[in-house]
Amino acid sequence: NALWLNILNYFKKSLTTYRSQFLVEAITESLKNILLVIANDVIPPPSSPNDGLNFNSQSEFWDLSWKSLDEFCPQLKEFKVDFLSKVASKSVSVATSPNTGRTFQNGRHIEQI
Repeated sequence: NALWLNILNYFKKSLTTYRSQFLVEAITESLKNILLVIANDVIPPPSSPNDGLNFNSQSEFWDLSWKSLDEFCPQLKEFKVDFLSKVASKSVSVATSPNTGRTFQNGRHIEQI
């Protein structure tokens, strides 16, 4: 979590130091792409807000991420709403990431035996 929060802090400093519309758009799009990669291949978000995983590192990671992003990148609010609604509306699904070969059920990594 510390590395990710440092990366977010770097983006925050860049946005507040260099007030450029081009930079705002570039950072916003970069953050969207990073979040999608993290969600799909690294740390899948919980499948719903009330799934009983409120205190695990997965939920904490996403809670800290959205809290930080809400503070300095309000342009992501629409993306966040869309992202969370897609996650919450997922039914039971099993998928294997083509990049890592890891198997996920409802967005959570499951161990293969």
